[in-house]
Amino acid sequence: MAEFKHVDSQAAERLRHLADRVRVTLVSAGIPAFGIMDRDPRGGAAVDVDTGDDEGGGVYIRWTVSKELADEINSLLLVQQLSDERIQYSGKVSAAMQDAMIAILNAGGLSARPTASDGMRPLEVSVSE
Repeated sequence: MAEFKHVDSQAAERLRHLADRVRVTLVSAGIPAFGIMDRDPRGGAAVDVDTGDDEGGGVYIRWTVSKELADEINSLLLVQQLSDERIQYSGKVSAAMQDAMIAILNAGGLSARPTASDGMRPLEVSVSE
């Protein structure tokens, strides 16, 4: 199996700087934003820095719902209640927030777009400078 490679330290620093710009831009617009490992229980924009030295590397944002709704959805998924309205609602909110975050980030001078539809990062936003 091939060893997973990361970008060099300078490229990683550029990605972290870009992620900081993303958070500042979103927070300035009134959208809670935080690092993906610092998830806010109220929900908001989770910013992920992928330092992989491959086509999947970069800065990504995923909308997260509140902890309460996420817990409800997880319980529904465990019992395979996939058509429950709360799951549908969550998906619609995530799609709407994806569009909103793209518009806000592009207005702030960044280049934001939906992630590729390969299933690896559904409803996420990819950001570059």
